[in-house]
Amino acid sequence: MRLTPLLFGITFAAGAAAQCPSHAPAGAARFDTLDARALAGTYHLVMQSEAPGPRPPSASGRLLLWVPDTLTEYYELAYVGADDSAGESGPPGAERMRETWRRTAHPQLLQGATTLPLGALGAPAREDLTSRDPRSPGLLLDGDVLIFAPRMGWKPVDGEWTKLRIERMNREGFWGTWFTKFHHTGRRDARGTPFPPPHGRFCAEREH
Repeated sequence: MRLTPLLFGITFAAGAAAQCPSHAPAGAARFDTLDARALAGTYHLVMQSEAPGPRPPSASGRLLLWVPDTLTEYYELAYVGADDSAGESGPPGAERMRETWRRTAHPQLLQGATTLPLGALGAPAREDLTSRDPRSPGLLLDGDVLIFAPRMGWKPVDGEWTKLRIERMNREGFWGTWFTKFHHTGRRDARGTPFPPPHGRFCAEREH
Protein backbone atom coordinates (compact mmCIF):
# COMPACT_ATOMS: atom_id res chain seq x y z
CA MET A 1 0.00 0.00 0.00
CA ARG A 2 1.34 3.41 -0.94
CA LEU A 3 1.25 6.17 1.64
CA THR A 4 0.27 9.68 0.60
CA PRO A 5 2.54 12.38 2.10
CA LEU A 6 1.16 15.01 4.41
CA LEU A 7 0.74 18.60 3.28
CA PHE A 8 2.15 20.77 6.03
CA GLY A 9 4.21 23.89 6.64
CA ILE A 10 1.84 26.07 4.62
CA THR A 11 3.58 29.00 2.99
CA PHE A 12 2.46 31.33 0.25
CA ALA A 13 3.11 34.76 -1.19
CA ALA A 14 1.24 37.05 -3.55
CA GLY A 15 2.31 40.13 -5.44
CA ALA A 16 5.90 40.82 -6.50
CA ALA A 17 7.59 38.72 -3.77
CA ALA A 18 7.47 35.39 -5.61
CA GLN A 19 9.37 35.31 -8.90
CA CYS A 20 10.42 32.72 -11.49
CA PRO A 21 13.40 32.90 -13.83
CA SER A 22 12.52 33.66 -17.44
CA HIS A 23 14.17 30.38 -18.54
CA ALA A 24 14.86 26.97 -17.03
CA PRO A 25 18.44 26.39 -15.82
CA ALA A 26 21.03 25.43 -18.41
CA GLY A 27 21.21 21.67 -18.71
CA ALA A 28 17.59 21.01 -17.67
CA ALA A 29 16.22 18.21 -19.87
CA ARG A 30 13.08 18.41 -21.95
CA PHE A 31 10.24 16.79 -20.00
CA ASP A 32 9.29 13.28 -21.08
CA THR A 33 6.29 11.43 -19.63
CA LEU A 34 8.53 8.34 -19.30
CA ASP A 35 10.33 10.27 -16.54
CA ALA A 36 7.16 11.62 -14.93
CA ARG A 37 7.28 9.52 -11.76
CA ALA A 38 10.76 10.83 -11.01
CA LEU A 39 8.96 14.10 -10.14
CA ALA A 40 7.26 12.58 -7.08
CA GLY A 41 8.27 14.61 -4.04
CA THR A 42 7.84 17.94 -2.25
CA TYR A 43 8.42 21.31 -3.93
CA HIS A 44 8.24 25.05 -3.47
CA LEU A 45 5.99 26.11 -6.35
CA VAL A 46 5.95 29.64 -7.79
CA MET A 47 3.50 30.78 -10.47
CA GLN A 48 4.37 34.09 -12.14
CA SER A 49 1.61 35.86 -14.09
CA GLU A 50 2.30 37.53 -17.41
CA ALA A 51 -0.80 39.70 -17.22
CA PRO A 52 -0.44 43.23 -18.64
CA GLY A 53 0.55 45.94 -16.18
CA PRO A 54 3.58 47.22 -14.27
CA ARG A 55 3.42 44.59 -11.49
CA PRO A 56 1.93 41.27 -12.67
CA PRO A 57 0.84 39.14 -9.70
CA SER A 58 2.63 36.01 -8.57
CA ALA A 59 1.96 33.39 -5.91
CA SER A 60 3.78 30.52 -4.25
CA GLY A 61 3.14 27.58 -1.98
CA ARG A 62 4.11 24.01 -1.17
CA LEU A 63 3.44 21.34 -3.79
CA LEU A 64 3.33 17.58 -3.15
CA LEU A 65 3.35 15.00 -5.96
CA TRP A 66 2.92 11.27 -5.40
CA VAL A 67 2.29 8.05 -7.34
CA PRO A 68 -1.42 7.10 -7.13
CA ASP A 69 -2.61 4.10 -5.15
CA THR A 70 -3.20 0.87 -7.06
CA LEU A 71 -6.92 1.47 -7.65
CA THR A 72 -6.73 5.03 -8.99
CA GLU A 73 -3.54 4.24 -10.90
CA TYR A 74 -5.39 1.87 -13.24
CA TYR A 75 -9.07 2.76 -12.77
CA GLU A 76 -11.13 5.94 -12.86
CA LEU A 77 -14.61 6.89 -11.78
CA ALA A 78 -17.23 7.00 -14.49
CA TYR A 79 -20.85 8.07 -14.19
CA VAL A 80 -23.41 5.67 -15.58
CA GLY A 81 -26.97 6.60 -16.48
CA ALA A 82 -30.19 4.64 -16.50
CA ASP A 83 -29.21 2.82 -19.69
CA ASP A 84 -26.00 1.57 -18.00
CA SER A 85 -23.74 3.19 -20.60
CA ALA A 86 -20.71 5.06 -19.30
CA GLY A 87 -20.98 8.81 -19.67
CA GLU A 88 -18.59 11.74 -19.39
CA SER A 89 -21.08 14.53 -20.01
CA GLY A 90 -21.89 15.55 -16.46
CA PRO A 91 -20.45 15.95 -12.97
CA PRO A 92 -21.12 13.83 -9.90
CA GLY A 93 -24.69 14.27 -8.76
CA ALA A 94 -26.14 14.68 -12.25
CA GLU A 95 -29.73 13.43 -12.50
CA ARG A 96 -30.11 9.63 -12.68
CA MET A 97 -26.34 9.07 -12.66
CA ARG A 98 -24.39 6.66 -10.48
CA GLU A 99 -20.70 6.00 -9.89
CA THR A 100 -18.80 3.04 -11.29
CA TRP A 101 -15.13 2.22 -11.84
CA ARG A 102 -13.62 1.50 -15.24
CA ARG A 103 -10.16 0.65 -16.50
CA THR A 104 -8.18 3.66 -17.75
CA ALA A 105 -6.62 3.69 -21.21
CA HIS A 106 -3.30 4.69 -19.63
CA PRO A 107 -2.15 4.44 -15.99
CA GLN A 108 -2.33 7.63 -13.98
CA LEU A 109 1.16 9.01 -13.50
CA LEU A 110 0.98 11.36 -10.52
CA GLN A 111 -1.49 13.00 -8.18
CA GLY A 112 -0.79 16.06 -6.09
CA ALA A 113 -1.88 18.79 -3.70
CA THR A 114 -0.76 22.36 -3.17
CA THR A 115 -1.19 25.29 -0.79
CA LEU A 116 -0.63 27.85 -3.55
CA PRO A 117 -3.43 30.50 -3.51
CA LEU A 118 -4.50 30.20 -7.13
CA GLY A 119 -7.09 32.96 -6.78
CA ALA A 120 -4.29 35.50 -6.27
CA LEU A 121 -3.48 35.06 -9.97
CA GLY A 122 -7.03 35.69 -11.15
CA ALA A 123 -7.55 32.00 -11.86
CA PRO A 124 -10.63 30.02 -10.69
CA ALA A 125 -10.01 28.54 -7.24
CA ARG A 126 -13.30 27.09 -6.05
CA GLU A 127 -12.04 23.55 -5.43
CA ASP A 128 -9.83 22.24 -2.61
CA LEU A 129 -6.29 22.18 -4.01
CA THR A 130 -4.98 20.67 -0.76
CA SER A 131 -7.12 17.53 -1.22
CA ARG A 132 -5.31 14.19 -0.88
CA ASP A 133 -8.44 12.17 -1.69
CA PRO A 134 -7.34 9.82 -4.52
CA ARG A 135 -10.78 10.21 -6.13
CA SER A 136 -10.48 14.00 -6.25
CA PRO A 137 -6.90 15.12 -5.59
CA GLY A 138 -5.81 18.74 -5.70
CA LEU A 139 -3.88 18.09 -8.91
CA LEU A 140 -3.49 15.35 -11.50
CA LEU A 141 -0.74 14.83 -14.08
CA ASP A 142 -2.18 14.16 -17.54
CA GLY A 143 0.59 13.75 -20.11
CA ASP A 144 2.77 16.84 -19.74
CA VAL A 145 0.22 18.97 -17.86
CA LEU A 146 -0.68 19.20 -14.17
CA ILE A 147 -4.41 19.92 -13.96
CA PHE A 148 -5.66 21.84 -10.92
CA ALA A 149 -8.70 20.37 -9.15
CA PRO A 150 -9.51 17.69 -11.73
CA ARG A 151 -12.93 16.05 -11.61
CA MET A 152 -12.35 12.33 -11.81
CA GLY A 153 -14.36 10.33 -14.33
CA TRP A 154 -15.62 13.11 -16.59
CA LYS A 155 -14.17 15.83 -18.74
CA PRO A 156 -15.11 19.43 -17.82
CA VAL A 157 -15.53 20.56 -21.42
CA ASP A 158 -17.53 23.62 -20.39
CA GLY A 159 -15.80 24.25 -17.09
CA GLU A 160 -12.99 26.46 -15.89
CA TRP A 161 -9.58 25.00 -15.23
CA THR A 162 -5.91 25.87 -14.81
CA LYS A 163 -3.01 23.76 -16.07
CA LEU A 164 0.76 23.73 -15.64
CA ARG A 165 2.51 22.58 -18.81
CA ILE A 166 5.82 20.99 -17.81
CA GLU A 167 8.58 21.81 -20.31
CA ARG A 168 11.92 21.18 -18.53
CA MET A 169 13.07 19.16 -15.54
CA ASN A 170 16.15 18.06 -13.60
CA ARG A 171 16.85 16.57 -10.18
CA GLU A 172 16.27 19.95 -8.52
CA GLY A 173 12.84 20.75 -9.97
CA PHE A 174 10.80 21.45 -13.08
CA TRP A 175 9.75 24.47 -15.13
CA GLY A 176 7.19 25.51 -17.71
CA THR A 177 4.16 27.65 -18.45
CA TRP A 178 0.63 27.83 -17.07
CA PHE A 179 -2.70 28.94 -18.45
CA THR A 180 -6.36 29.14 -17.47
CA LYS A 181 -9.42 28.38 -19.57
CA PHE A 182 -12.55 30.32 -18.64
CA HIS A 183 -16.02 29.10 -19.43
CA HIS A 184 -17.39 32.65 -19.38
CA THR A 185 -16.10 34.84 -22.21
CA GLY A 186 -16.47 38.53 -23.01
CA ARG A 187 -14.50 39.88 -20.02
CA ARG A 188 -13.30 43.41 -20.86
CA ASP A 189 -11.50 46.28 -19.21
CA ALA A 190 -12.83 49.83 -18.81
CA ARG A 191 -11.87 50.64 -22.42
CA GLY A 192 -13.68 47.59 -23.78
CA THR A 193 -10.52 45.58 -24.51
CA PRO A 194 -11.00 41.84 -23.84
CA PHE A 195 -8.99 40.50 -20.92
CA PRO A 196 -6.65 37.66 -21.90
CA PRO A 197 -7.09 34.51 -19.81
CA PRO A 198 -4.65 34.32 -16.86
CA HIS A 199 -1.35 32.79 -17.96
CA GLY A 200 2.37 32.92 -17.23
CA ARG A 201 5.33 30.76 -16.24
CA PHE A 202 6.07 28.60 -13.22
CA CYS A 203 8.99 26.99 -11.41
CA ALA A 204 8.99 24.18 -8.84
CA GLU A 205 12.09 23.78 -6.67
CA ARG A 206 12.48 20.45 -4.88
CA GLU A 207 12.69 20.53 -1.10
CA HIS A 208 15.47 18.42 0.46
